[in-house]
Amino acid sequence: MKKTILAIMLALALVVIPAGSALAADVSKEVTVTASPAILSFDVTPTAWPIDGTNLIIRDTPYYSKPDGGDDTVVPTNPVNATECRFTFTNTGDVTIDITVKMADFMKTGTPPTAITYMANDGFGYTVNGVDEFGASGYIEDPGPWPPAPEVIFTEAGNLFINDLPATGADTVKWGIALLTQTNSFLVDEDIQSIVTCTAAEVGP
Repeated sequence: MKKTILAIMLALALVVIPAGSALAADVSKEVTVTASPAILSFDVTPTAWPIDGTNLIIRDTPYYSKPDGGDDTVVPTNPVNATECRFTFTNTGDVTIDITVKMADFMKTGTPPTAITYMANDGFGYTVNGVDEFGASGYIEDPGPWPPAPEVIFTEAGNLFINDLPATGADTVKWGIALLTQTNSFLVDEDIQSIVTCTAAEVGP
């Protein structure tokens, strides 16, 4: 009888112990991962150029975007002085950037401008113009030479203008626009405007 009882107890032990292990609760621990994304961000200032300070332009004449109070008809020095550049690019982000610039045709002012083109971008740069066509290029501060070399033409489609502007504490570069107006006389007494679009792209690692 004792042997029978002992055998039954051993059998129960073999059954109960594995079942108890299978029902044990899992234990979890969490690891929190944090990260600060590097963002692309930049500014351009100012955001307007009233040519020659008066908005009046003359046919077949070159203009250079000087700061307020400067004479837009005076050719920049060689190398270009920062004080001769109206505009400033500032890399306000955390990554190195390339900046592409495009310049639209001149149209009647308004929001949006009318679809009537008054002076078209010929796409050949600031030394080339034509009938109802202007040319435009960009220039940068010292060590940027004058004439600009290599010349970056501001076309309607856009061209790469600034390479590898680093993000080292809001790094900046001063720049300007050289523009040659159309060869023929202006026949319409209306204000016209062109939109210059500056686009930044992150430089890959």
